[in-house]
Amino acid sequence: MPLNEAQTAQTPMSIRVPHAWLLGLLLAVACSSPEPENVTITATDSGGTGDVTATATATATADSTGGGSEQEFPGDPLTFFIEETTQFAPVPGVAGCNNDDLNNVGSQLQQAMLAAGWTGEYLNNAQGSTYHFNDPFASEGSPFGQEGTFADSRRVTVYASHGNINFLQWGQPGPTPTGAEGVCQLIINDAMRLGSLVGDISGAAIYATSCTAYVHDNKLIETLFVGAQIGQHFGWHNSPHISDPLLASFFDQTGTSIIDGKDTIVPVHNREAFIGIGQSKPGLSRNSPVVYTPGQTAPEVVDRHFNARMRLGIGLENVIPEPQNPDIYNYAWVDHGTSPTCEP
Repeated sequence: MPLNEAQTAQTPMSIRVPHAWLLGLLLAVACSSPEPENVTITATDSGGTGDVTATATATATADSTGGGSEQEFPGDPLTFFIEETTQFAPVPGVAGCNNDDLNNVGSQLQQAMLAAGWTGEYLNNAQGSTYHFNDPFASEGSPFGQEGTFADSRRVTVYASHGNINFLQWGQPGPTPTGAEGVCQLIINDAMRLGSLVGDISGAAIYATSCTAYVHDNKLIETLFVGAQIGQHFGWHNSPHISDPLLASFFDQTGTSIIDGKDTIVPVHNREAFIGIGQSKPGLSRNSPVVYTPGQTAPEVVDRHFNARMRLGIGLENVIPEPQNPDIYNYAWVDHGTSPTCEP
């Protein structure tokens, strides 16, 4: 069965505007009683999170080469690679570069990570390139792919830009390897292989893009499972409005604790932080955030899904077993609807 066809150059808008930091929403999610497993919750404005355990059946599109490397993770878990595109314009001779400009969400995340003692690299606009996320040994990877030097060379990988299901966009070709063609679009399950093959360092990824974590029609498996062998994915089911401090707020919250109604100190995990803050959007509507946790065994997945804390490196410090099993995963999300521009 062939992998997904490339999305067209028409991508949804990832509008980003300032918002009031919804700490109350995070606390409501973190302190509520756990919802039953295997249930997807259709949320109201009061928030809430549903966790769905592995039920995948349509796995014929899984790329068996994606987890072929079992090189042990040798480094410091507190490292990051952030790449962001905020400026878009037509580029003569290169298709799919034009779109609406975006606000910057990556620089505040970089500052928060550096303040927490992390080290890493932040590339913006003309510094970025699709080849930084392209693995030369992926099923449709370019021989010029540089993923092992860039996106898959740090423990947490972030891309912020426009996107769609199985699709990421750049505003210009950026630094193109000698002999390679300048391009502005990347098909995730064709070319990206975070946490495996070359590099094999990434352990978690944030996609600050539209629809990249689209939940329906088995797209989490067909897109993100095939495109990476990492511990956790963070993204949105719809086309989100992402404010400048949202990613930094998520990261910082994973290093904090709260006191619940019984005066019990409760640590804030990746799952609660992203589901809480990731819904934040001006007006009455909300974003639909998704935390997708794949793995090789059920105990491994459950432990990471409910206990990982990014700022502290918890969930990133150990080797992530490969190859992962497409039928073993857990994802949490809040369903505030699907944007019309998300195209399966």
